Amino acid sequence: MLTALTKTHVQAVSAGGDEHAALTQLAMEERKKHGVPSAPGRTSWAPPPHGSERQTAGINEGRPHPTCGSTATTLKARRGLGENCGLCWTTLRPPRSWALAGPRGIPKDPAFQSLCPRMLCQQPAKQGQYTAGAQRAQTAPHLPSVGQQGATVPPEGQLRWPLSQIPPTGPHQASARPRLPSQLGPWTPRYLLYDVNPPEGFNLRRDVYIRVASLLKTLLKTEEWVLVLPPWGRLYHWQSPDIHQVRIPWSEFFDLPSLHRNIPVVEYEQFIAESGGPFIDQVYVLQGYAEGWKEGTWEEKVDARPCIDPVLYSQDKHEYYRGWFWGYEETRALNVSCLSVQGSASVVAPVLLKNTSARSVMLDRAENLLHDHYGGKEYWDTRRSMVFAKHLRVAGDEFRSKFLNSSDATDGVPTEEDWTKLQAKLGSSLGGPYLAVHLRRKDFIWGHREDVPSLEGAARKIRSLMMVHQLPRVFVATDAIRKEQEELKRLLPEMVRFEPTWEELELYKDGGVAIIDQWICTHARVLVIGMDLTSMHTWLVSSSVVGLTASPALTAASPWLFIGTSVSTFSFRIHEEREILGFDPKTTYNRFCGDEEKACEQPTHWKIVY
Repeated sequence: MLTALTKTHVQAVSAGGDEHAALTQLAMEERKKHGVPSAPGRTSWAPPPHGSERQTAGINEGRPHPTCGSTATTLKARRGLGENCGLCWTTLRPPRSWALAGPRGIPKDPAFQSLCPRMLCQQPAKQGQYTAGAQRAQTAPHLPSVGQQGATVPPEGQLRWPLSQIPPTGPHQASARPRLPSQLGPWTPRYLLYDVNPPEGFNLRRDVYIRVASLLKTLLKTEEWVLVLPPWGRLYHWQSPDIHQVRIPWSEFFDLPSLHRNIPVVEYEQFIAESGGPFIDQVYVLQGYAEGWKEGTWEEKVDARPCIDPVLYSQDKHEYYRGWFWGYEETRALNVSCLSVQGSASVVAPVLLKNTSARSVMLDRAENLLHDHYGGKEYWDTRRSMVFAKHLRVAGDEFRSKFLNSSDATDGVPTEEDWTKLQAKLGSSLGGPYLAVHLRRKDFIWGHREDVPSLEGAARKIRSLMMVHQLPRVFVATDAIRKEQEELKRLLPEMVRFEPTWEELELYKDGGVAIIDQWICTHARVLVIGMDLTSMHTWLVSSSVVGLTASPALTAASPWLFIGTSVSTFSFRIHEEREILGFDPKTTYNRFCGDEEKACEQPTHWKIVY
C-alpha cells in the first residue's frame, strides 16, 4: 500500500491532476481489499473500534503506522483532529498548533471545515459540541440547538452507565465498537480532567487514577460525567534519549475497553473533538491548608482558598490561561483557582456538583486526594480494570516463552480477557520456572541505604533462593547503571533481563518497557520485594512517594518468585497483579533486607475483594 500511495501521489501531482480524488479512489480500493466497510458520511460518523489489537494510537513523521504500516508522510497527517486511518481505524494524533485563540468551538484552521485532507480518514472534523442544562448550555453557532434536535435531558439519577458491556472485538464490526459518551444522545455529559505533580512517577500516577475514578463514581450518582485520561509524558524516570515521550495516549499502555467497563473514559484528543476545541472551563489547583493539620480528630473538608504557592498558569493576551496541559500548548483554561483539600477523593464532589456549572473541570495536583476506600471492592474493581495494552502483554509473553520457558498454559495462569469475569482463587496460579527480582538502584539508594542491599548481598540472597526453590533462571528488573548491570551479570550468570532494541524502545517507550518488566515479574514462581510497614503507611497517608522507577515493572510480575525493593510503588503494582492472577501470597509478599539488617518486616498482604 505504501508504494501504491506514493506512486499515486507523484502521478497526480506531476500530471496536474486532482490529488484529492486520486487518494480517495486509492483509499476506497484499499479499504475494500482489507475488508473495511465504506467510510461513514459527513453526518454519521462512527468511532473506531477499541479492540486491544488496534489500540496503539498515533504515528510519527516517517515512521510506519503501528497497525497497517502506512507512514505519516503518505497518509498526509498534517492537519485534522480525531482522524482515523481508513485501513485500521486507529486514531491519529492531531497537529501541534491550531485554534490558538478565538471563540470556543470555532477553530481557525480551514482544514476543520472539510474532510480529512489525506482522505484515508473520512471523518468530518467536529467543530463544536453542545450540552443541555439551564446553567451550562453552550451551543456552537454551526450546530443545531438542543431544542431542534428534540433532546430530552434524563431526570436526575437516571444514568446510563456502564455505557456498554463491550463484547470481544472483531475487525471493523460496528457492534464491537464501544459506545462513547458522544453517542449516548444529544445530552452531553460533563468532563473531569486531572493532572499530577510533575515529579511523580508512572506507578504513583496509576494509583492517583484509582482515586480519581472513585470520585467519578460518586459524581455519576447525580450527573453524567466522563473522565478524560491525562496524556502521559515528561516523567523524570523516562530518560531514554531521542525518543518523543510526551502527549502519549493511555491506549499505548492500557486496554481502553477494560477501563470502559469500570467508568466512562475518553482520551484527551477525543475530549477536544467532542467539546469543541482545546479549552477547559475551570481548573482547580488542589493544595493543603496553610495552617496544616492540627492534632485531634481527623476532619475531611474542602474550601476555596488563596493559592499558597504560585500557580503554574499565566494569562495570555486573550485572557486565557496557559500552562503545561500535558504538552498540548494549544490548550487554554478559562478560569483557574485554588482549593484547599483534606480528605478522600469524593470530598470535592459537592464543589463539582453545586459550586460550578463548568462543563469541563480539571483538578490539578490530584495526588492531594486520598483513597475513598483503599483495599475495598471499589478500589479493586478499578485496579482490575487497568489491564495492560495487548501488544505489551504479548511482548512480555514472547520473552517468557523464549528465555524463561514460561507460558500461561504450562504455568497455570488464567488468560481471561474480560476482567469482570476473572476471579482467580489465591494459590491457583503456579508461575513460570524462574525467580523474579525487582532491584531498585540509582536515586533510591540515596534515601534508603539501610533498606537496599549491595549488589554482592543481593546476588547471595538471589542465588540462595534459586537453590531453595530449584529455579534455573532469575529475571531481574532494575534501573541500575550499565556498570552495575554488568557486575550483577558476572555475579549471576543465570540472570535474564528484558533489553529492548532501539526499534522496540521507540515503539513501547520507557513506560511500555516498564510494563513489560512488570508483566514478566508478575508471572514468576516467587516474588520478593523490600518494603516495611512504616514506609507503606506513610505512602498511604501522604499519597506522595519520590524516586519511582517504571521500567522494570512489567517483567517482575510474571515469574515464580518475585523479590522487590522496599517502599517502591513499582513493587506494589506487581503485588496487585499477582493478587489478581491468583498467585499464592507466600510467593508474592517477600522483600529484600539491607546488608545491615538481620531481619526485616515483610510486606502487608492486601487481599483482593470481589
